Amino acid sequence: MTKKNIIILANSQKPHTVQIARQLRKFFMGLANIVADNLDNPLDPCEYPPADFIVIFGGDGTILST
Repeated sequence: MTKKNIIILANSQKPHTVQIARQLRKFFMGLANIVADNLDNPLDPCEYPPADFIVIFGGDGTILST
């Protein structure tokens, strides 16, 4: 089976959320190709690469703003 491409986004205003997303990034690396994330550097939404899924860590506001 071909691995899916994913983007991982976390609310940078919530340090604990970013920490958890970094831990789970390791898990996702075994299951999918991570084509982009904003865990170490900001990511411009206009420059998201093609992906099958976006995994968002934060809250309702993070999901809505994404």
